[in-house]
Amino acid sequence: MKKYVSLLIISCFTYISLVNIAHSQDKINRLASSQLQALEGDNDKNQTTAAIIQNYIQKQKYQEALALISTLSDAEQIYSVVSNLAQKAGRAGYYEVALAASNKIPNLVYRVQVLESLADAHLAVGQQQQAQAIVNQAVEYSKQTEDPPLTNWLEPWLATGQEEKVRAFAAKLSSDANEAAFNRSLLTHAYLNQGRYRQAFEFAKFIPDNILLPLPEYTDPKIELLLTIINQSLSARDFAFAKEVALTLTQKEDQVNALQIITRAYNKDENSTEAVKILERAFNITKTIELVEVVPERHLYLEYSNATILISLARDYVNSGEKQRGLELLALAAQSIAEFNQQQLSQSSNRELFYSANRIWYVAQEYIELGEQEEAAVLLEKAWQESLTFPGKPDSRVADILTIAQLEQEIGNFDLVKTITSKGRAINQTVTEEQSRLSSELKFANLLAEIGEQKEAVAILEQTVPLIAKLDDIFLLINSLAIYKKIDAKHTAIKPLVNQILQQIYKLPSDYEKTQPLENLVAVLADANVPQLAWGVVQQFQHPELQTNMLLTLARKYNNLNHSDLSSQSLNQALVTSQTISNIKTKDLLLSQSVGVFDHSSYGFLAPSPAWNENQIIQITQALSQPKTQANIFLDFAFNYAKQGKHEASAQTLTLAWQAASTIKQKPAWEDKLWKTLQASLDAEEYDFAEQIALAIEGVDYQITALRRVAQKYAIAKQKPQARHILSQAQQLANTLEPGSHKQQVLSAIANQINSQQ
Repeated sequence: MKKYVSLLIISCFTYISLVNIAHSQDKINRLASSQLQALEGDNDKNQTTAAIIQNYIQKQKYQEALALISTLSDAEQIYSVVSNLAQKAGRAGYYEVALAASNKIPNLVYRVQVLESLADAHLAVGQQQQAQAIVNQAVEYSKQTEDPPLTNWLEPWLATGQEEKVRAFAAKLSSDANEAAFNRSLLTHAYLNQGRYRQAFEFAKFIPDNILLPLPEYTDPKIELLLTIINQSLSARDFAFAKEVALTLTQKEDQVNALQIITRAYNKDENSTEAVKILERAFNITKTIELVEVVPERHLYLEYSNATILISLARDYVNSGEKQRGLELLALAAQSIAEFNQQQLSQSSNRELFYSANRIWYVAQEYIELGEQEEAAVLLEKAWQESLTFPGKPDSRVADILTIAQLEQEIGNFDLVKTITSKGRAINQTVTEEQSRLSSELKFANLLAEIGEQKEAVAILEQTVPLIAKLDDIFLLINSLAIYKKIDAKHTAIKPLVNQILQQIYKLPSDYEKTQPLENLVAVLADANVPQLAWGVVQQFQHPELQTNMLLTLARKYNNLNHSDLSSQSLNQALVTSQTISNIKTKDLLLSQSVGVFDHSSYGFLAPSPAWNENQIIQITQALSQPKTQANIFLDFAFNYAKQGKHEASAQTLTLAWQAASTIKQKPAWEDKLWKTLQASLDAEEYDFAEQIALAIEGVDYQITALRRVAQKYAIAKQKPQARHILSQAQQLANTLEPGSHKQQVLSAIANQINSQQ
């Protein structure tokens, strides 16, 4: 009864608001029509009216904006204006205006899209019943369109408490196997997106293998669905269910992979005992796997032994505190490779295939990482002897030999490195592709330089560099320069080679094509003992963009070499030079690309580049000319610092973002950025950071809605005290609103949200 009364109050407030809207519309329409009669032509009227509406929206005069929409005649313009009005009004808590606006869109497809967004806005503040009504209205409109698939509404139905409709749809799946599998995948996705992994599995387990995407070079989407179910169950600490799902996978390799995911979750939970139990189960399955088939591209089928799985399991054993067991599996992996290769040698059709796919030095590499150099040495000796007799193309054999030599160098077998290099170079002479052959020669020279055989390394360079020069291959010449520099930073061959490289760069037709080789060149020349070499190259190019790029590269390189003074000097000079770039947007883009990187885990936000320290990141970002760009990047970085747990850096960077934003003249794009950041923070479960964003949004109405969204996420995460604290802030702000129906409606909605969390 209490719930019914509260809903009735909301309905009354909504009714009053709609009545007020109707009166306002009538008055404003009369005023607008008299003003617009003076304009000639529908296009002029449409454009002028749209501009007036957008101005009203910006000033939060939503009812005035709504009243003018009926005077527009262009369908696309109506959609553009209404979607903006609905979004902004929804953010400010004027949901009834947003709903009324959506009903003015003549195109039903567009109308449905706006209604879906409005339903999401209601759900974000815990108003499920209002969202349900809007979703049902949208469904009815969608039925009147040309192509109204009910599958579009599976997730909205679940989100608005209408699971019975989803179940009704699921009960009537098509008898066509492909269509039924596709719809089951949609049902699985819908439940997963609501975090309901157990219900998702009810549908995923009935999807046949290799039906959703029957192409062998791609992973079966069913496997990805099951792994998502496993990951969600692990997040919920439902380990037993995760194990149950893992063992329903058809392929044994997939079962092992899923069990390893569970193992790592146990280790993260500091439960190594259970982790080892899962690993034993995975190992028992692996023992029954004879071949692992891989299809890297269509019509190319490769076969591996089970060694790659054994090696991966060995790593997990070590990480679970069972190093000895891990070493036992590495021994089994080496044995598996040997047996597999012996079998393949007897099959002439596979002689080219197995060569690069199953090499015993893979296991040696693992032994080295575990500090077991003696075991590694035994396997590397065997790998070296095999490389002399195994069939294969010369370039493949050379690549294999180079890897063995590099691993021998890591464990200090320098005499063997020299022997391998000598015989490997002899095989390399039979490689027909010249660029590949010369590139390998440089790798042999580099190996010799690293073990102190400078004379032999120089001899190879003296033979190879003239041949590379004939190819006009700038990057191989720069690689040659790096080896000379490794031998002796003051070697007499360096300056002539630098000049030779510069001559090749000068020939490139555009500054764009010159950028990368110049960056590579100065990175190689960066040296604390002879810094003049790199500075000299920079000075030869007076173009400010090229100079800035090179100086930034030098600063990053000196950071990497732990020469902070030279890094600071280079960075300061880069920022001074950047000020001479005539195009501000070009300059800001160059600096932005240097200071930030895109990370797939950053929700589309820039992450601070690891090449710079925090002070340098601030220094570069503050050198940006456009306040909007500066504020956006600082906000992105603050978000990423918060995700990394660097709360002090996040707070400092957020303050800088607010300072930069205070000078932005046109605010709409910045306000949209704040809302995008708010949503990303909530998705990333960074609720404290989201609260700071909410309080920074301008406009009391907007702040209230933003805080309510944060509170709702706290409540879903079962952090009720934090949710109540946030809602109390929203109440305090709501009490400052102008008296009237909107204020009462907002206070009532907040009260209902508080009551729903009791």
